[in-house]
Amino acid sequence: MKEEVPSLRNITKEVFSPGYLDRAQERRKAKTIWDLAFLPVGFGLIGMVWYGFYRGFLSLHLLIYPQNADHLVQLMDGPDRLPPLLMTVPLFFPAIPIGFILMNVLMWLIPEVRADSEAKATGVKWANYRQAQTALFVVAVFLMIPAIIAGAIGAYLLGRP
Repeated sequence: MKEEVPSLRNITKEVFSPGYLDRAQERRKAKTIWDLAFLPVGFGLIGMVWYGFYRGFLSLHLLIYPQNADHLVQLMDGPDRLPPLLMTVPLFFPAIPIGFILMNVLMWLIPEVRADSEAKATGVKWANYRQAQTALFVVAVFLMIPAIIAGAIGAYLLGRP
């Protein structure tokens, strides 16, 4: 029997099918001490990815309205709170899987960590490196679509004359 690929449909089916918590617990048990050790790195990477998205949408705003370059801070703290909110909050959600993808890449670069992780993940659905990265990538792409739309709307509406 061919192994199920972590696609959006399969991830949704996995989450909403009976026994999900047991399967998630099994994946959790496949984690090593390295996963815990790298968790602060993952959270740092999430913050860095989010900040990169935020700066990207500020740059987009300045492309649309170059005259706002001198008073961008005042616009972000202005009375209209929706545009800055659209440029910050939605971008956090895709930053989570992207940060963890980057964390996994860093872990994979260390041979001892890679060997420990692959040994513990053997036989556990979607716990090995390739499947975990694929699942994170699918979730990131799914979350990026509304985040990009919201960020672009926020960049357009911010300080709109």
